[in-house]
Amino acid sequence: MPHPYSRRNVATKSSTQSSIPVYIGQRVIGVVSGDTFHKSILGSKHILKRPRAIAFDRSTLRDAAAAGATCAAILDRETGTTYTISFETIHTYSFPVFRGHGDQVAVTLDRWAINGATPAAQASVAQTNQERAKLQLSLFGEALR
Repeated sequence: MPHPYSRRNVATKSSTQSSIPVYIGQRVIGVVSGDTFHKSILGSKHILKRPRAIAFDRSTLRDAAAAGATCAAILDRETGTTYTISFETIHTYSFPVFRGHGDQVAVTLDRWAINGATPAAQASVAQTNQERAKLQLSLFGEALR
């Protein structure tokens, strides 16, 4: 029998299952369905307080990616809130977490789409770009007068 942390214990995208389980040890902590890694949490326990962020065990991200996931959807069972994020965003903006729960990375909540809304960090960039475009137009408009 393979060791529970062995890569041989990880299902891959070629599996015939409709949902592929993702494990930490012997425990299923989420599933990959299509291109999405689905996981549920208790927000009061699993969302970091400082900074406000959601953390992942690195091995679960590797295993979910091996099963075909390109994004994650986290359901807070206490509030019904769904947090979604691409693995590209996780890779770009994650930071290591050393709080006694294994090899983890976290991403601040402003990078997550919450209940389908545009992430706050992305919305503020778009707003800033719109303000820059208006400023540039006003500058060019002044130059043409």
